[in-house]
Amino acid sequence: MGVALVLRVRGHAPSKVFRSPLRGLACGVYAVPYDDGHCYVGATSQISLSEAPLPRVQAVHDLLTAATEQVSLDFAQAELHKILVGYRPTTMDTFPLLGRTSLDGIWIASGTKRDGFHLSPRSRTSS
Repeated sequence: MGVALVLRVRGHAPSKVFRSPLRGLACGVYAVPYDDGHCYVGATSQISLSEAPLPRVQAVHDLLTAATEQVSLDFAQAELHKILVGYRPTTMDTFPLLGRTSLDGIWIASGTKRDGFHLSPRSRTSS
């Protein structure tokens, strides 16, 4: 599960999409500007065995701290417009599920976290 934020930034909101380098086993902090000084800031990542529909305070704090330190000091004075909680499926052992299904032509490439596209099977074409 992960937490992302929509902030309203007074001052200098980012004008372009920004992503910092990786931060310890997670993707870097990223910011996507919206209209009127709003900005999407994401995201945290935590493996959980059950649904957690409400964000954890620590996750929001960590994300705001990283975004302020790595993207813009103006985030410290931003208004918190919305907190989003989302899920990225993964397998229990964190290994991907790859293979054919019982339906002809349907394959599964899942449980690969952010690397699903990169690890998906290549289709063969007949010549």
